[in-house]
Amino acid sequence: MHPSGTTSPRDLLLQATDRMSPVRALSPERYAETHRAYESFSNQRSMLRAWMIANVPGFLPPGDDRPFRVLGVGVGDGSVDVPLAERLIVDRMQVDYHAVEPHSPSLERCLERMAGVPGSRLTVAGSPTDLAGYTGAGPFDLVHFVHSLYYVPDPGAAIDHAVCLLRPGGRLIALISPLEPLSLLSSLLAPQPDHPHWFADAIDRALTSRGLVVDRSMIDSRLDLTSLREDPAGVGEQVLDFLLQCRAADLPSDVREAVHDYLADIALPGDPDAVPHPLQAFVATAPGASH
Repeated sequence: MHPSGTTSPRDLLLQATDRMSPVRALSPERYAETHRAYESFSNQRSMLRAWMIANVPGFLPPGDDRPFRVLGVGVGDGSVDVPLAERLIVDRMQVDYHAVEPHSPSLERCLERMAGVPGSRLTVAGSPTDLAGYTGAGPFDLVHFVHSLYYVPDPGAAIDHAVCLLRPGGRLIALISPLEPLSLLSSLLAPQPDHPHWFADAIDRALTSRGLVVDRSMIDSRLDLTSLREDPAGVGEQVLDFLLQCRAADLPSDVREAVHDYLADIALPGDPDAVPHPLQAFVATAPGASH
């Protein structure tokens, strides 16, 4: 709560960003560098990986010994997909994995890691922004978007194409941030010249408007911001750059101040160096036969 008559840090942030000129987006190299730093201070990656490992094996059709076919859209370095493949192999013995990923160094790392998983096969094609052109070797048992629907020009079209690639009764998983509270920063500051920012509300509308049966859950993770205080010119700058999806150093001083005040305002109770970092999970079932 804020004292009556005072302007909240959120409103001050909105006012400051409304006055500023557009800023440059992160380069692919800076994006990858800052993403690694950001992930090291968040427990979200480990929590979403645990969520996938706990939930996806339940999608395996009983009494069917064929390879389980997965399409991962935006797989990065395989930090989620490789452990998932390892878990699926426990029950199925073979996994046929297909991946789309635009950042070549990350994709190479994913290929290296997946090659070490017995019983897995990884095929590579395209990028998240070109999913509509991906035909692959479906039908797939699972198509998943882990933090990748932000970048597609039309999430509805991506979902439509994903459903077309699924076998009857197959699953589509979309993991994406809700708009509040942390993602408000990137929604205000991240350069997005080609299409609006997509967050969980837009994906929910796209799924439900297509008549899909959707299960929803929230992964309640957190982001540690100690680096912003202890190493503001080093790893702290990297964490902030990824959070904002632009170079924090390029921002006007009043905007940078408003960002820091807002982060302090949304800190977790009793922990001023951590903020909520939630993730919305959607599981949609393709029409047709069930498992």
